[in-house]
Amino acid sequence: MKKIVFLIACLLFAVFCFAACNTTTVGYNEEIISNGTFEGKTLDGWTRVAHVDESTEPSFSDKLTEDNPSWDVVGEYYLKVKASKYNGYVTTVSLEKDSTYYLSAWVRLASNITAESDIAGAFVAIDSEYEKASAALKTKTGSEWQKIGVYFNSCDVTSVNVRFGVGIDKYEASGSADFDGISLVKVESTPVGVFPVNLSSEAGQTAFDSTYRTNTEGKIFTILTVVLGGLCLFAAYAALRTLMGRKDAFLTPDEGKKVSFFKSSTFMLLLCELLAFAVRLIVINFVFGGSTLGEMVTDSTKLVDLGAAKYYHDETVLTPIGSLYLLWAMGLLASPLNLTTGGMGFAIFLKIPAVLADLVIVFLIYYLANKKY
Repeated sequence: MKKIVFLIACLLFAVFCFAACNTTTVGYNEEIISNGTFEGKTLDGWTRVAHVDESTEPSFSDKLTEDNPSWDVVGEYYLKVKASKYNGYVTTVSLEKDSTYYLSAWVRLASNITAESDIAGAFVAIDSEYEKASAALKTKTGSEWQKIGVYFNSCDVTSVNVRFGVGIDKYEASGSADFDGISLVKVESTPVGVFPVNLSSEAGQTAFDSTYRTNTEGKIFTILTVVLGGLCLFAAYAALRTLMGRKDAFLTPDEGKKVSFFKSSTFMLLLCELLAFAVRLIVINFVFGGSTLGEMVTDSTKLVDLGAAKYYHDETVLTPIGSLYLLWAMGLLASPLNLTTGGMGFAIFLKIPAVLADLVIVFLIYYLANKKY
C-alpha cells in the first residue's frame, strides 16, 4: 500500500514539474512578439494570410528615406501592406492564464481604407476573436503614424493567434497601410475607464472549418447529437401522451363552477399572456440584442442562400443545431414577406419562436399555480 502511495506521489510530482516547466512567464511590459518591428527586413515567425487574388506581396520600406527622417520609435524599417480583399500576417504566441495584455501597432494610411464593415480596415487583432479583441483604422493619416490597440484578459486561454493586415476573409477591405511596432505585452492594469476584453477558449484556434465534421471527435459529436436529440423528442412525446391521458389534465379549480368570465382562470390567463407578449414586444423593439441577434440574422440568411449542407460545411457553425433548423425555416418564411437582412422587421421576425416559447412557459406556470392554489 505504501509503495502504491509513493508511486502516485512521484507521478503527481512529475506531472507538476512538467506543467511548471511548460508554463510561459513574462514580466510586465516585456515584449512577447519576437519580430514585430521588422528590423531584420524579414517576416520570420509570421505566416501570410491573403485572398487568392492578392498578387501584391507586402514589402519593407526604410523610414530614413521618408518625409520624417527623425522617426525612431520602433526602429528603421516598416512593412507596407496592400489589399483588394484581404492581406496580412498571423503568428502564434503563448499567454499566461487570467492575465491582462495590451496588443498594439503603429499604422499609417496614405488614403482612406474602403470597407463595408465599421470594424474592418487596417487592423491588429486576436485572430478568432476579431469582433471583440481588435483595433482598426480606416481614415487617412497622411504622413503621420497612429497607434491602435486593444486590452484583453486571457482568462483560460494559453495560446492565441495575433494577426495584422488590411481586411480579413470575413470583413474584406481595399487599400494600403504601413505597419510597424506590432506589440503584445502583459500589463498590471488597464487605464481608468478601459475594460479588457475577455477571451474565450476558442481564441487559440486558427479557424473553424469543416475538418471537425470529418474527424473522430466530430463524428462522435454528430452521432450523439442525433441520438440524444431523438431520445429527448421521444421523452417529450411520451410525457405529453401520459399527461393528455389523464382525465383531469389541463382542468382548472373553477371548472364546473358558475363564475363570471372576468373572474375566471381563463380571463386571468389571457391577461397574463397579453402582458407577457407586450413585455417581450417592447424588449425586442428597444433592445436589439447586440452581436447575438446579428449572428441569428446572418445564419438565417446564409442558410436560405446556401442550403443547410453547404452552410454547415463552409461556415463557422457555433449555433446549436435545433436553433439552426428554426432559423432556416424562419428565413424561408421571411422571403415572401419581403423582410430583408439588416432590417429591424427581419430581426423581430426571427424572435417569434422565442416569444411563443415564453408564452408557453407563462401558460405552464399559471396552470401549475392555479391548480395548486
